[in-house]
Amino acid sequence: MKACKASSGSCARSRTDVAAVSLEPTGEVAFGIPPSPARLIAVPLVKNFNAAYPRIAVRIIEETSAQLRDLVANGLIDVAITNSHEPALASRRDSSAASACCW
Repeated sequence: MKACKASSGSCARSRTDVAAVSLEPTGEVAFGIPPSPARLIAVPLVKNFNAAYPRIAVRIIEETSAQLRDLVANGLIDVAITNSHEPALASRRDSSAASACCW
């Protein structure tokens, strides 16, 4: 009888553990950062993000702001920090498109 109670408790804990994991976000996020501020931003960004979301892998992409805007617009990265004073690439001259794809 004790073995049944112990087994039942173990199953309940397992269900709770599985439910907790399924609620925790998982996957990968790609952050784009221009080269000049990358060293100042990347380390604290990754450290804080990993503390909040330990089951999400972080990928840092270092490109110019114009290239980062295109990468976000094309769905190749998730979010980018950009310099709004840098000119857009020829494919993104429309300022409404650039502002819509930069987070």
